[in-house]
Amino acid sequence: MATRNAILIPHLQNLYALYKKLLKAREKRGAIDFETVETQMIFTDQGKIERIVLVIRNDAHKLIEECMLAANVCAANFLQKHEHAVLYRVHQGPTPEKLDALREFMKEFGLQLTGEDDPQAGDYSKLLKRIKGRPDAGLLQTVMLRSLRQAKYEPENIGHFGLGYEAYTHFTSPIRRYPDLLVHRAIKAVLQGKKYQPSQKWVELGAHCSMTERRADDATRDVEAWLKCFYMRDHLGSEFTGTVSSVTNFGMFVALDNLYVEGLVHISELGKDYFQFDPAKHQLLGERTGQRYRVGDRVQVRVVKVDMENTKIDLCCRKLSVKRFRVWKRNRSRSRSSGRRLQRNRRLRKNPPQKQASKSILKERNTMADLRLIYGFHAVTSRIRQNPDGVVEIYLQAQRQDPRMRELIKLAEANGVRMIPIEAARLDGMAGSRPHQGVAARVDASRRVQHLSDVLDTLTEPPLLLVLDGVQDPHNLGACLRSADAFGYMR
Repeated sequence: MATRNAILIPHLQNLYALYKKLLKAREKRGAIDFETVETQMIFTDQGKIERIVLVIRNDAHKLIEECMLAANVCAANFLQKHEHAVLYRVHQGPTPEKLDALREFMKEFGLQLTGEDDPQAGDYSKLLKRIKGRPDAGLLQTVMLRSLRQAKYEPENIGHFGLGYEAYTHFTSPIRRYPDLLVHRAIKAVLQGKKYQPSQKWVELGAHCSMTERRADDATRDVEAWLKCFYMRDHLGSEFTGTVSSVTNFGMFVALDNLYVEGLVHISELGKDYFQFDPAKHQLLGERTGQRYRVGDRVQVRVVKVDMENTKIDLCCRKLSVKRFRVWKRNRSRSRSSGRRLQRNRRLRKNPPQKQASKSILKERNTMADLRLIYGFHAVTSRIRQNPDGVVEIYLQAQRQDPRMRELIKLAEANGVRMIPIEAARLDGMAGSRPHQGVAARVDASRRVQHLSDVLDTLTEPPLLLVLDGVQDPHNLGACLRSADAFGYMR
């Protein structure tokens, strides 16, 4: 091959020498270079994913990238020199709040980000070099990356923090990216001794291009998510080792080794403990057990559900299911004092944890014949308290986080009820015209609650009975009606 292209060899060697010079310049200005994982999907002739492979970046890739960066900088400097308006690609440093959170997090690992109140890209690069090779490098790098702001298009040049450039724009892809086309038009106008004036204001164009860029990225992720869900249907029930890639207030996402696919371990699958989400430390911490799950932790998981409609993959931690059964057994030995706990013991004796686990799998597959939905906090909480076995799963509006919602989550965890976060729009579609307050539950309508006399017989303390007569307030009336409907007394 070198013989056939002998005329090109000297030019390629010169280009490679230039690449080495550009690398040294990059290091000198302190550009941030995060180690990211790039993947490629290999498809079958039928359009199905055969496998997902890792893309290895060699010197050829890096050489082209450095040349593109040089071209973008050259275009920005040219237009700035001729004082022509254009859309710059700008990137600001971290906000004071994110900077404080990052420094507090790094203190736990004996690390420090230099630069005081105004760190530069070089300060980030120095810290990246210090953590390279550490077993927790992935966690630390992720936290550093999330402390930075998102790049955007603006006519005001404020530089590019991450790359360490004073002026930077996008020039190399005018066919597929509109901001690049605007840069080409501006350069062409300067060369012709003219001024290019687009139909919109530059500020409006910058905001629009930034929005469409994020929209295109979201569309790409949506397509990839659907393809990965289609791929993971063949792996239902399979177990994998993975790494916690992010944590939220409703669970943790795990990236599966060698598959490069992420799934959610919902917070309800983490055992009986109540887990607090700490966004500053990127962790979930159990209040009672002290169990902690943090970005970068290694876990063993099993694929339990693939939702093609919502492009979601549900996982459960293999080890945690054993812990959950142990918690139930401890509860059995401690719950003989009150009538409600006595009822729970009787259920456990009739249905050991192993049988309950089998039952939950059947519920997940929706094989029960007589299921229906109920809505509202009063209806759902009352049903869980009185007849938790009849509650298959509850749906919680993902955006709602208030004391009422946290109380319901705690109640569901205590009774082993499965929780599923759901978008408000989908919950509206499920409820139709019925008010739902951000909460719904799928219940087994065939399992009626106990008769009042049976409940009273099991109580160890005198009950307080509240009889509502002539309720006028619509909120109280609605709560009563929803609770009655939950127990099958509305006909």
